Amino acid sequence: VLELSESELSRPVREVAAERAPGMEYFLEVFVALEVVEGMRLSQPHQELTIEQIVERVIYYGEYDA
Repeated sequence: VLELSESELSRPVREVAAERAPGMEYFLEVFVALEVVEGMRLSQPHQELTIEQIVERVIYYGEYDA
C-alpha cells in the first residue's frame, strides 16, 4: 500500500510504482476496495462477513471486474 503525494498523483501510475515499489504490480486504489466491501455489506446486510470472504471478493474484483 502506498500513499501518494500530490505530485505523484499527477504522474502515470506505472512510473510512480517503478520508483516506489519495484517488482510489485498495481492492484486497486484503496477507495475502490472500500467500495467493494461496502457493496458486499449492503447486499448481505444480515450476514456477518469474514475477513476471508472480503479478501476473496476484493481479489476477484481486482482480477476480473476492475
